[in-house]
Amino acid sequence: MFDIHVEITCPEPKIGKEVLQLCTHWDMRYRTVCDFECRPGYSLIGHSKLMCLRNGQWTNSFPVCKGTDFLRYNWMLLLRLFPNFSTVCNVTLV
Repeated sequence: MFDIHVEITCPEPKIGKEVLQLCTHWDMRYRTVCDFECRPGYSLIGHSKLMCLRNGQWTNSFPVCKGTDFLRYNWMLLLRLFPNFSTVCNVTLV
């Protein structure tokens, strides 16, 4: 009798550059757990932890990060509508 060994792997996570991931195995094999979080200024939408299952699929969909920097957007809009506002109020955006 022969033993057949098949390496089960899941597809590489498809995430944006604003998503940070840390996985327990680099090759995404069965039982790999990946933790996800967002860069500053973004909020995570979806699950923060996924695991590679025996069927080669992840436990859930990959998360995405949505920008939450609404204050910066509003300042940029205000400066566009009122170009002299920054010189009167001494506002600098970084």
